[in-house]
Amino acid sequence: MTTIKNYFSELKKIDKKFLGVLIFSTIVPIIYAYLRLLWVAGDSSESYAMTSFSAYIKAFTEVFTAFIIFPMFSYRKQEYQTKSNSLLFSVFLATILLAIILLSTNPFTLKKMMILNPDASKKELLTYLRIISLSNAIEVFETYLIYEIALAKETNKGIFITSASLLLKIIVDLVLISDWAIIDFNIINVAISSLISSIIIITLLLTWYFIKQNKTITLQKIKYSEMLEFYRRGFYPGLQKTIGNFFYSFVTLAIVNNLGEVGWNSWHLGSWIFWHVVFKITNVFEYSLLSETINNEEINSRKLTKIYILFDIITFFVLVPILTFTTLPHVVDNDEWLRLSSITALMMMLPFLATSIGSKLKVKMLLENKFKYILIGTIISNFLINIPIYIALLLGKSFNYLDNYIFYCLVDYLTFLVDLIFYLAIVNNQTTIEFLKINLFSEIFSK
Repeated sequence: MTTIKNYFSELKKIDKKFLGVLIFSTIVPIIYAYLRLLWVAGDSSESYAMTSFSAYIKAFTEVFTAFIIFPMFSYRKQEYQTKSNSLLFSVFLATILLAIILLSTNPFTLKKMMILNPDASKKELLTYLRIISLSNAIEVFETYLIYEIALAKETNKGIFITSASLLLKIIVDLVLISDWAIIDFNIINVAISSLISSIIIITLLLTWYFIKQNKTITLQKIKYSEMLEFYRRGFYPGLQKTIGNFFYSFVTLAIVNNLGEVGWNSWHLGSWIFWHVVFKITNVFEYSLLSETINNEEINSRKLTKIYILFDIITFFVLVPILTFTTLPHVVDNDEWLRLSSITALMMMLPFLATSIGSKLKVKMLLENKFKYILIGTIISNFLINIPIYIALLLGKSFNYLDNYIFYCLVDYLTFLVDLIFYLAIVNNQTTIEFLKINLFSEIFSK
């Protein structure tokens, strides 16, 4: 009991204002994602199937999120404030690049969409993809600006901005895609509503950034060296996410895409609980761990890592069953879709939990300037599992829903295992070989 109290005493030392704004700014997008899910899925399963093809777009977006959002928490707060203009301009340029990449991949995504929706209008689907691509790129910039307020520990500003953002998004959606919309539902309107609300919020955030915080956009405050340093910090997280999401797009999504509408919808609706709720909450622990380790000399990072891993476990085992049995039945009225998506959500708990815990271990890798080891775990798992599957897909081999789940789990578990070995070796100040000899094969080597 004393040991547990000793661990939890670390929570008294953390920056509660920072964590509070971070949590609030995370809960708001969760509420919005839930409302949007109800409106889109409520129209029809076909509408949900078509809009969920933004998963290919999200895969690229997550790469840039890892590249520019994760590193922003790796600065000391005072250091970040003096370089904020350079970092803002860095994110702005990255957002433009992301928009170009997303738009250039639209033909590929369109081809995938037509497999599942052969009777749909190509022009309509392409228009949707183009608009939603711009919206996704802008949302990365939006996320950066909101977290910038959190880093400044502006509690009242953070609550006001995120609340206003939610209100604006809901108003736009009410007009365009809800049950009370003034026009007929159309998937293009789903993309338009996202784009309009994001543009309004970005305008509000930028106004707040420059006027309320007394900052200017003079070129003298934008330094090329600071921009390069920011990109350098995000290189390995972005590259690791690139490798993982590449195989997710070309293997996992390819398999469920070939299973038909029910299979596609079930995979995405079952995963919705994690990508739009659980992971957003556990990401808060990751960002807090990174920021506290750098900015708070009183914090014992190993203890805080264990506490946040415990929070991850509690979050998964409490939220996932509740959301599965309370949220999903309100979203769909198709029994097979509901059954398969519920099973998917419950089965994905353990592999996704492994991914979430692994993200806490990566913080240590980043701070020790050894994030490249995370790449090794990702490369090994994909080389051993996903590359053979990808080759089989190219050769015309077909896989079922259970196959897809097993492949995904194997990659997640293997990645986590490799990450854990590297992490334990680093915290024990050992090379990986030394750690394996001492801790895993001591009896063999002693003989």
